[in-house]
Amino acid sequence: MNIPTELALKIVKDMKDIINQDLNFINTEGHIIASTDKKRIGQIHEASLKCIATNSDIVINSDTEYEGSKKGINIPVHLNNEIVGVIGITGDRKDVERFGKIIKSMTEILVKEAWLKELSIKKREQNRNIIETVLFGDYKAVEFYTSLSFPYTVIIGNINNSFKDNNDLYKILETFLVRNKKNIFTITSNQIIIFLNSDKKNYIEEFINSIQKNLSESLKFNFKFGIGKSISTLKEFNSSYSEAKNALKYILNFKIDKTCMFYSDLDLGILLPNIGQEKIVEFTEKVLGSIDEKEFESFYEIFNIYKKNNGSIKNASAELFMHKNTLQYQLNKIEKLTGYDPRNLKDFSTLDLAFTLKNFDYYKKKEQL
Repeated sequence: MNIPTELALKIVKDMKDIINQDLNFINTEGHIIASTDKKRIGQIHEASLKCIATNSDIVINSDTEYEGSKKGINIPVHLNNEIVGVIGITGDRKDVERFGKIIKSMTEILVKEAWLKELSIKKREQNRNIIETVLFGDYKAVEFYTSLSFPYTVIIGNINNSFKDNNDLYKILETFLVRNKKNIFTITSNQIIIFLNSDKKNYIEEFINSIQKNLSESLKFNFKFGIGKSISTLKEFNSSYSEAKNALKYILNFKIDKTCMFYSDLDLGILLPNIGQEKIVEFTEKVLGSIDEKEFESFYEIFNIYKKNNGSIKNASAELFMHKNTLQYQLNKIEKLTGYDPRNLKDFSTLDLAFTLKNFDYYKKKEQL
C-alpha cells in the first residue's frame, strides 16, 4: 500500500499532539512525504532506507550521521507484515526512544484503518459495477460471472427521501451481507439493490426484516423491500429485478403495512401498479365519483375493515369502535353514493378494486403536493 500524503500528514500531526516532538513520515523510497517541520518535506532520508533494508529501528545519534537525517529514532511501519513506510521521531535519544513502541503501534493502527477503508470503498465500487453491468449493460461481457454461485434473489429497498451520507447505511448492510461473500449490493440516492445468494423464502423474509429493524433503530430509516423470484442463471437477473420493482411499487403505492413483499405473493398486485393513470381516473370516477374527497379516507377505512373481517358486521363494527347500526348506515351510504352495494358479492368486487385504485391515486396526488 502506498501511504497517501493526507494520511501521512494526519499521522505526524496526531502523534505530535501526543508526544510534543517533531515527526516525519518517510515512504518506502526514502522521501519524507509528511513532517511537522515543513522544510523537510520532499527531502531524501538516508537513515530510513537502512531502516527499510534491515527491517529494524535505527537510532541516529547526530545530525551528520546520515544524509538528510537528524538525530532521533526511525521505526519501520508494517501493514500485513509488509513495510509501508517509516515513522521518524526527531530529538535526543533519551527523549524519543521511549516513545518508539507506542508511536509505531498507533501509526500502524491508523494505516490499517485507512487500508480497510480503501478496501471497503473498492469493494463497494466493484459491487456497483457488477450490478450495473448485469442489469443495465451487457451481462455477457461480465468476466466474473462464472464465479457467481446461484441461486440468487434480487431485492430492491426504497425510502421516500434520499440521504446525503450513506456510509452508515453501507456499514449496517455490510454487517448483514458480508456473512456470505457471494452476496452483492449497492446503494443509489434512495435505493438499495441486493443480489442475495439464497432462494429460501423464510430465510429471505427474516433476513430483510432484521435489516429493516436495524435500519429503523439505528438510522430512523423506514425502508420497504420488493423481492423478485429466485434465479439460477445470469440472464434471469433482469426479470427478477423487474419483479422486485413491481413488488416494491405495489407495497409503496398501495400503502401495504409490511416491510417486504414477494413478487410471488402478488395477485392483483401484478397488474395494479402498471395500470395507466388515465384508466385509474376513468374507472374510479365512474364508481366513486360521487364520494367527496374529504370523505374518501373515512369510507375507505370502513370498507377496508369490512373487507378484512370478511363481511362480518359484528367484527367490523367492533374494530371500528362503531355501533352495528352505524356501520350499516355507512354501508348504505356507500351504496347510495356509488350505486354499488358492498354486501353484494359482484358489487363488492367492483368497489374493492375502485377503492384500491382510488387509494393509490389519492396518496400519489398528496405526495406530489
